[in-house]
Amino acid sequence: MERVPIFSVLLILVVSVAGYSQTTPSSTPKPVDNNEWIRLNSAGALKLKNKDLAGAVTDYSKCLAITKALPCYIGRATAYTSQQKYDLALKDAIAARDLDPKAADAYSLLATINGLKGEIYTAISNMAEAIRYDPANADYYLQRAALRCRAELKPLATLDEEKANQLGAVVNKPCVSAVSANPNTPVVSARGSPGETVLFFDGFDDNRHNWPVGTSDYVDGIIANGRQTIDLRTDVYHRTMLGTAIAPQIDQTKDFMIETSLTFLSGNDYYPFGINWGMKDLNQNSFEFNIARGNFMHAKIVAGQYVNIITWTAHSAVKTGAGATNKLTIRKRGTKLELSVNDTLVATRDYEPYTAPASIGFNIGFKKKIEIDFLKVVQFK
Repeated sequence: MERVPIFSVLLILVVSVAGYSQTTPSSTPKPVDNNEWIRLNSAGALKLKNKDLAGAVTDYSKCLAITKALPCYIGRATAYTSQQKYDLALKDAIAARDLDPKAADAYSLLATINGLKGEIYTAISNMAEAIRYDPANADYYLQRAALRCRAELKPLATLDEEKANQLGAVVNKPCVSAVSANPNTPVVSARGSPGETVLFFDGFDDNRHNWPVGTSDYVDGIIANGRQTIDLRTDVYHRTMLGTAIAPQIDQTKDFMIETSLTFLSGNDYYPFGINWGMKDLNQNSFEFNIARGNFMHAKIVAGQYVNIITWTAHSAVKTGAGATNKLTIRKRGTKLELSVNDTLVATRDYEPYTAPASIGFNIGFKKKIEIDFLKVVQFK
């Protein structure tokens, strides 16, 4: 069956709105008229192709009144997206994902809607799911590359463009042409300023930095599909760290930035998860920036003692719930330390140096599963 090209400001997104034969049971005892919903789905796809968006919405709505069919949710969400009715589109895309949690098209559409709403890191996370379930789709790598460009993650965008090229896509306007595909290579930052150098970048396309992975008695660590997953199965506070020989060594006399993107997947959202830096070992000395349930906090560990610097504080910038993605940024600027969530400054305090050499890593507390999209360390001259 035909596939209808749908255009967005991110990229051309091709979604199959007529190529499904599956049905889901109606919520009423009335038998489902398969011929009718398939006819309405095909009619909606044709109207969508001809840019009759209102007509497409009508046909897809009639289809969904008969049965909760995946292609009709995707089709109506696509029409709503083209009408810039993003909240309605998001609701339908979520319904499609919930109907089939392995539907790559649903995740791709979610990513498009997230991107149009400015939720770039959530969009990147959804594109990783699309690639997980359809890893041979070159368009998905190009879509994620476009999102990573917008998020100023150019080394990772370059990797996606190269993968798309390997799968047969033509990359006419690559996001980056001069940046090495190796995220280890120090490069001028994505902002293009000669005063910024990327000391460290990990997009978790592999485990070249030797993060702890595998299964232990209480935690699973996985690196795959451009993300690091930590699944903590018991009520403990768990930290990870890089070896100091691998970790970036920051010149603290100059300004710097540490940035990461974390997605809460499931489990107990009451307890913290976040990033640590200035680590000498796992439990003795470090600084932390954590989030949980719409709150953030900042603390340090000195000789094994936990000391709150900024106690738990509610802030609207912290996204909540399963699937919520938050970007955390630690920025030294002069004598101050700035903490930001999703590009919103949430706290400023006097900068407190740590003893070098030191490492960097992540924190996760008490039965939860998170994913990490990237870790970036930038030195400012």
